[in-house]
Amino acid sequence: MSAATDTLASENLVIASPGGSPARDKGQIRASFDPGDFPMPHFREEEWRFTPSARVRDLLAGASAASSGFTVRVEGIDEVSVEQVGRDDARLGVAFIPVDRASALAWVGFDQATVITIPRGVNSDRPTTITVTGTESGTISYGHIRVIVEEGASGVVVLRYEGSARLASNVEVSVGQGGSLTLVSAQLWDRNAAHLGRIHTRLDRDARVSQLVASFGGDVLRLVSTVDYTGPGGDAELLGLFFGDAGQHLEHRLFVDHGVANCRSDVVYKGALQGDGAHSVWVGDVLIRAD
Repeated sequence: MSAATDTLASENLVIASPGGSPARDKGQIRASFDPGDFPMPHFREEEWRFTPSARVRDLLAGASAASSGFTVRVEGIDEVSVEQVGRDDARLGVAFIPVDRASALAWVGFDQATVITIPRGVNSDRPTTITVTGTESGTISYGHIRVIVEEGASGVVVLRYEGSARLASNVEVSVGQGGSLTLVSAQLWDRNAAHLGRIHTRLDRDARVSQLVASFGGDVLRLVSTVDYTGPGGDAELLGLFFGDAGQHLEHRLFVDHGVANCRSDVVYKGALQGDGAHSVWVGDVLIRAD
């Protein structure tokens, strides 16, 4: 992973170092596959100050965890490849680098990843659905999902989270040249669940993603969606819908890194709250680099 890390870091990222100073601006994103490079948050820094510390501290403590606290079920079309792979699979960790402690812990903690590949020549509007069902409310679990859309292909992937779990997870997406992906992520957790998640999408030349995040369930949800581009003509549409009830904390953070000329992004989130203690956080950032 070090070679991939160094390559990506030289383009847009600053590799984190233990105890190092935080990035001065959004152009210096701290990134590392090692959780030790991200200190335990004190929940006063900008990145974490809105997150309820007492309700997620165990997920960020770095204690031993397993992938046994949830099950994964995939339903789809024959043309789309679905695989369960070990963490040594060469397709993992090539389209993203963790940028916070939760994402880094999820990276080192998972045992098996689900890899969805939409191959060249496939253009379908029928969805492939990945259902992640939490089975143990007190077990800290880590997960990883990899979505690959090959050159010129198009498809629909639906992520559905349900049940009860304490989960930190990554969704790593790459869309090849001229490809298109509709990605839906529905958080339908039971009310005692906690989920710290990241979705990162990398778009090649003339590639497109339309992402919809719908968040309704759980006790605490913190979902970070990020996008970067590797060639001109990339197009990202990030849509979100959330509804928080009494006592829920629903947090959505988005960051689009325009490091390539002639690319587009559009972000629209809408939500509502009801009941005592219902809380939402929405932070959206876009970085237009000098070139």
